[in-house]
Amino acid sequence: MAPKKKTSSDSEKSAELQVIEEEPQAMEAERQKKEEEMKSLLAEQEELRAMLAMVEEEEEEDMEEGELASTTGGSVTASDVTSVPASEPQASQTSSHPTSELPSEPANIEPPQEPEASVELPLEGLTSPILSKGPPKLEKPLPMPMNFGMSVMDSKLAPFSNKLFGNLYKERETKFYIVKSANRENLEMAFDHNIWVTTPLNEIRWNEAFMAHTNVLLVFSVQASGAFQGLARLASRSGEKMPADVTWTIPPNLTAKSLAAVFQIDWISRQEVPFDKVSHLRNTWNRNKLVKVARDGQEINWRTGCYLCILFPLDGSCPYDQLLGKIRGKRTIIGPKQAVTASSRSAKRKKKRRKSTRTIIGLRPSGYKRMLHGGPEAKRQKLNEESATGANVIPLSDVVLTY
Repeated sequence: MAPKKKTSSDSEKSAELQVIEEEPQAMEAERQKKEEEMKSLLAEQEELRAMLAMVEEEEEEDMEEGELASTTGGSVTASDVTSVPASEPQASQTSSHPTSELPSEPANIEPPQEPEASVELPLEGLTSPILSKGPPKLEKPLPMPMNFGMSVMDSKLAPFSNKLFGNLYKERETKFYIVKSANRENLEMAFDHNIWVTTPLNEIRWNEAFMAHTNVLLVFSVQASGAFQGLARLASRSGEKMPADVTWTIPPNLTAKSLAAVFQIDWISRQEVPFDKVSHLRNTWNRNKLVKVARDGQEINWRTGCYLCILFPLDGSCPYDQLLGKIRGKRTIIGPKQAVTASSRSAKRKKKRRKSTRTIIGLRPSGYKRMLHGGPEAKRQKLNEESATGANVIPLSDVVLTY
């Protein structure tokens, strides 16, 4: 067998000491490198600030030149003619009569009438890139963010932002569901006719939610579209007949009988919300998955549903004043005590629980006495009952006297 190599402990210790001594040097070099990077970044920031200041100064100078040009390029009145000496020709008269000279004393010159149109700034001489390009042309209007409430697409809808926000998203009054459409044609049909056709399982859930809550909000999404396409409120229970002019496209995995439940809906918004904007939202009632990962008829917990629906801007999809009237009327019918927003599973568990005497009768109502199951009080009460009835008295015939 080959002999084992002997390793010296002194060389190992010296190597460890060398590594320990080199560590602070490496840290110092890294710190110096970071300081240099920070200095270079600060220098770049200063250069950018200086460039921005120069651009702002140039824009201000261009604006001042434009204003001067607009004021001097207007019509000349009689007072202007008398104030200018005869030796200096005026710009307006020389442009119209280049060969004529001004008289030494002006005659009775009638002041020209000023045009009714407003004076526009001459943008030809300005070199500002912002003024030369003009306002950006937007194909689609962007939603206007509000300080409190839902965003709106038009300033005329701003009064409804706070009112709908306060009436749609109350915790004990609202339920949220995700609706998955197999194709875009059915969604376009729902936009036109304000109806939606769903399966019997969703029909049962939505009817129960509609009877127990003021608002049942539906968030629509076409499969494999990468976005939510609209937000609507359930307007009635199922049972409506399909209109004659509606041709509903049936998915390949379903039949006409399985899509017999027709609901009336009120559209709140028909704007798209891409999935990138809701990547931070998770549904606790779907194993804490992302809210975009859902099946048809999936219920959303209240907090996540509020955050999701607020992203839809108001675009005038329905008369919002009538929608507010429907919400307030439904609230008066149901009353202030509404069902708690709990999942269907937890509700089933509560039904299966065995109710005790205290839960049936109530917590210590009048005329209810606590049952004694044992202990010193029960023994004492039993002895008192036996002594009163004579059960513990021994008859004399059974007693044998011995002397």
